[in-house]
Parts: sequence; C-alpha cells; structure tokens
Amino acid sequence: MKPLTKEEMKLIVGGSASTPCTNNGDCTTHITIKCNGKSQESGSGRCYDSGNGMVCHYSVAC
Repeated sequence: MKPLTKEEMKLIVGGSASTPCTNNGDCTTHITIKCNGKSQESGSGRCYDSGNGMVCHYSVAC
C-alpha cells in the first residue's frame, strides 16, 4: 500500500469513541462518522491516549 499524499490526508475525518482500550485489537468494531454530510462507516480504529485514558480512534477517508 502506498503512502497517502498530503491532499488525501486532508480528506481523512476522525472520530473518537468512548470505548476504552488497551491495544489496537480492542478497536476492531466500526462506527459511523459524518463525512461531507453523509454517514460513512469507519474501518478498524486504533487505541490512543486521549488524556483521559486510552480510547479508540476511528477514521474514514472522505
């Protein structure tokens, strides 16, 4: 898979779910994210430290 261009990166919309996690394997479910007025289903998320604990972050490419 080739790296995203800067233009493609600008089109990615992210959303955080309040799903607690300990690793990326905990973020395999999909969530719906609004993207240019349409709802799109995300891929698997990644686990990151939100400052209030570890939570899942999901994104879609618009």
